[in-house]
Amino acid sequence: MRFSVRSQSRKTRLVVWTVPLAAVALTATACGKHDNTKELNAWAKRLCGPAKSQIVQAEQARADLGRVVSGETPSQLQKRLSTDLGQLQAANSGLADAVQGAGVPKVDNGAKVRSDAVKQMRSTASGYGGLKTKVDGLDTKDQARFASGLKSISSQTDALTNSSDAALRKLETGELGTALAGQPGCKRIPAAAPSASASPSPSSSASPSGSASPSGKASPSGKASPSKSGSPSPSKSS
Repeated sequence: MRFSVRSQSRKTRLVVWTVPLAAVALTATACGKHDNTKELNAWAKRLCGPAKSQIVQAEQARADLGRVVSGETPSQLQKRLSTDLGQLQAANSGLADAVQGAGVPKVDNGAKVRSDAVKQMRSTASGYGGLKTKVDGLDTKDQARFASGLKSISSQTDALTNSSDAALRKLETGELGTALAGQPGCKRIPAAAPSASASPSPSSSASPSGSASPSGKASPSGKASPSKSGSPSPSKSS
């Protein structure tokens, strides 16, 4: 009987100790979550402030990149596309700076999340810079070569927009995404940096003669209107 009494007493003490410990653990978890949310909101605010202007710049350049201008000559088109690509380069570089400057977000592997996003954005910016150089080097006097060059650049532009989109998605998931969604400057981040297809397209009047597009194959895509996502798509006509 003594053994049974002692055993029961030990069990009682274990139960008594277990309940407070569980309560402490739950309290600590709740407090940690609250503190984390506050820190993430502060991080998002630091990011979205300087990112806002970069987002606007990228949206404008992306929209213009797929625009068809009636009566535009090859040299005019070349200059416009070069300007757009330069703006996309600057916007992605600026977004990378904004992410870097916001500091490490208080999430699991926060340093890696920031580092990966910054690295990919800088790589995308560099890619746009390379395409700008290629556009500047196109021969606008040779109709066929100019059209071929634009088609090649178009496919590379698509790859860069996908890369930019992937970089943004890394910041839009989980707690980070929730924090960013609450900031006015980042409301449109999913479509901010060129995150959807927007390819350079020679207009139907881009040939030196001002007539039909070069050989009928100048447009990198057969799409005639913007995509459902709202991103500009190359068009064969205005």
